[in-house]
Amino acid sequence: MDFKVKVDEINRQTSKEQKKRIHYHSLYNFIYYFNDLKKDNEKVQMLLEEYVNLIESKNYSFTKEESVTYHKSFIAPIGMVYSRYLNFSGISGIYLNFLFFGLPNILLWFIFHSIKASLIVGSLSLVFLLSRQITFFKHKMFGYRY
Repeated sequence: MDFKVKVDEINRQTSKEQKKRIHYHSLYNFIYYFNDLKKDNEKVQMLLEEYVNLIESKNYSFTKEESVTYHKSFIAPIGMVYSRYLNFSGISGIYLNFLFFGLPNILLWFIFHSIKASLIVGSLSLVFLLSRQITFFKHKMFGYRY
Protein backbone atom coordinates (compact mmCIF):
# COMPACT_ATOMS: atom_id res chain seq x y z
CA MET A 1 0.00 0.00 0.00
CA ASP A 2 1.32 3.44 -0.89
CA PHE A 3 0.70 5.30 2.35
CA LYS A 4 1.72 8.72 1.05
CA VAL A 5 -0.98 8.64 -1.63
CA LYS A 6 -3.53 7.58 0.97
CA VAL A 7 -2.52 10.37 3.35
CA ASP A 8 -2.82 12.93 0.54
CA GLU A 9 -6.28 11.62 -0.21
CA ILE A 10 -7.27 11.79 3.46
CA ASN A 11 -5.95 15.35 3.57
CA ARG A 12 -8.13 16.37 0.62
CA GLN A 13 -11.24 14.57 1.84
CA THR A 14 -11.36 15.83 5.43
CA SER A 15 -12.11 19.03 7.29
CA LYS A 16 -10.04 20.36 10.17
CA GLU A 17 -12.35 18.77 12.76
CA GLN A 18 -12.36 15.44 10.93
CA LYS A 19 -8.56 15.49 10.85
CA LYS A 20 -8.50 15.86 14.62
CA ARG A 21 -10.86 12.94 15.08
CA ILE A 22 -8.87 10.66 12.79
CA HIS A 23 -5.56 11.82 14.33
CA TYR A 24 -4.34 12.96 10.91
CA HIS A 25 -1.08 14.60 12.02
CA SER A 26 -0.07 11.54 14.03
CA LEU A 27 -0.82 9.34 11.04
CA TYR A 28 1.13 11.68 8.74
CA ASN A 29 4.16 11.64 11.06
CA PHE A 30 4.07 7.84 11.32
CA ILE A 31 4.01 7.48 7.56
CA TYR A 32 6.68 10.15 7.02
CA TYR A 33 9.13 8.30 9.28
CA PHE A 34 8.04 4.75 8.38
CA ASN A 35 11.13 4.03 6.25
CA ASP A 36 13.39 4.97 9.19
CA LEU A 37 11.81 2.27 11.34
CA LYS A 38 14.08 -0.79 11.39
CA LYS A 39 12.36 -2.93 14.05
CA ASP A 40 8.72 -3.92 14.34
CA ASN A 41 8.03 -2.38 10.93
CA GLU A 42 5.88 -5.32 9.84
CA LYS A 43 3.64 -4.89 12.89
CA VAL A 44 3.45 -1.14 12.29
CA GLN A 45 2.73 -1.60 8.59
CA MET A 46 -0.12 -3.96 9.41
CA LEU A 47 -1.61 -1.50 11.93
CA LEU A 48 -1.21 1.43 9.53
CA GLU A 49 -2.86 -0.44 6.68
CA GLU A 50 -5.73 -1.50 8.91
CA TYR A 51 -6.15 2.04 10.23
CA VAL A 52 -6.08 3.67 6.78
CA ASN A 53 -8.59 1.13 5.48
CA LEU A 54 -10.78 1.83 8.52
CA ILE A 55 -10.67 5.57 7.84
CA GLU A 56 -11.72 4.99 4.24
CA SER A 57 -14.49 2.57 5.23
CA LYS A 58 -15.86 5.12 7.73
CA ASN A 59 -15.95 7.72 4.95
CA TYR A 60 -13.13 9.78 6.53
CA SER A 61 -15.15 10.60 9.62
CA PHE A 62 -15.15 9.22 13.16
CA THR A 63 -17.50 9.95 16.02
CA LYS A 64 -15.98 11.15 19.25
CA GLU A 65 -16.27 7.68 20.79
CA GLU A 66 -14.74 6.02 17.74
CA SER A 67 -11.89 8.51 17.84
CA VAL A 68 -11.03 7.52 21.41
CA THR A 69 -11.35 3.80 20.65
CA TYR A 70 -9.24 3.94 17.50
CA HIS A 71 -6.62 6.06 19.23
CA LYS A 72 -6.22 3.34 21.84
CA SER A 73 -6.27 0.57 19.23
CA PHE A 74 -3.99 2.07 16.57
CA ILE A 75 -2.31 5.41 17.34
CA ALA A 76 -1.09 4.59 20.86
CA PRO A 77 0.44 1.18 19.97
CA ILE A 78 2.13 2.58 16.87
CA GLY A 79 3.30 5.58 18.89
CA MET A 80 4.90 3.31 21.49
CA VAL A 81 6.94 1.57 18.78
CA TYR A 82 7.99 4.91 17.30
CA SER A 83 8.83 6.23 20.78
CA ARG A 84 11.02 3.24 21.46
CA TYR A 85 12.94 3.22 18.16
CA LEU A 86 12.67 6.74 16.68
CA ASN A 87 12.44 9.00 19.75
CA PHE A 88 8.87 10.08 19.12
CA SER A 89 7.06 11.90 21.88
CA GLY A 90 3.42 12.15 22.85
CA ILE A 91 1.83 15.57 22.43
CA SER A 92 0.56 15.47 26.00
CA GLY A 93 4.14 15.86 27.25
CA ILE A 94 4.01 19.62 26.71
CA TYR A 95 0.98 19.93 28.98
CA LEU A 96 2.49 17.62 31.55
CA ASN A 97 5.62 19.77 31.57
CA PHE A 98 3.61 22.76 32.68
CA LEU A 99 1.66 20.71 35.21
CA PHE A 100 4.70 19.07 36.84
CA PHE A 101 7.28 21.83 36.47
CA GLY A 102 5.54 25.13 35.81
CA LEU A 103 2.94 25.02 38.57
CA PRO A 104 5.37 23.83 41.28
CA ASN A 105 7.75 26.57 40.22
CA ILE A 106 5.05 29.20 40.67
CA LEU A 107 3.98 27.69 44.00
CA LEU A 108 7.58 27.61 45.28
CA TRP A 109 7.94 31.27 44.50
CA PHE A 110 4.69 32.29 46.19
CA ILE A 111 5.12 30.07 49.25
CA PHE A 112 8.84 30.38 49.98
CA HIS A 113 9.89 33.37 47.89
CA SER A 114 12.92 31.27 47.10
CA ILE A 115 14.73 32.31 43.97
CA LYS A 116 17.15 29.38 44.27
CA ALA A 117 14.41 26.71 44.34
CA SER A 118 12.48 28.54 41.66
CA LEU A 119 15.54 28.66 39.38
CA ILE A 120 16.24 24.95 39.83
CA VAL A 121 12.71 23.89 39.00
CA GLY A 122 12.52 26.51 36.24
CA SER A 123 15.71 25.31 34.58
CA LEU A 124 14.53 21.68 34.71
CA SER A 125 11.26 22.80 33.19
CA LEU A 126 13.03 24.66 30.41
CA VAL A 127 15.22 21.67 29.52
CA PHE A 128 12.22 19.34 29.45
CA LEU A 129 10.14 21.78 27.40
CA LEU A 130 12.93 22.39 24.87
CA SER A 131 13.43 18.65 24.36
CA ARG A 132 9.69 18.32 23.66
CA GLN A 133 9.71 21.28 21.28
CA ILE A 134 12.64 19.87 19.33
CA THR A 135 10.74 16.64 18.74
CA PHE A 136 7.67 18.70 17.84
CA PHE A 137 9.56 20.67 15.18
CA LYS A 138 11.01 17.45 13.79
CA HIS A 139 7.40 16.22 13.46
CA LYS A 140 8.15 13.33 15.79
CA MET A 141 4.94 13.70 17.74
CA PHE A 142 1.74 11.73 18.12
CA GLY A 143 -1.29 11.99 20.32
CA TYR A 144 -5.01 12.13 20.80
CA ARG A 145 -6.69 14.53 18.34
CA TYR A 146 -3.30 15.40 16.86
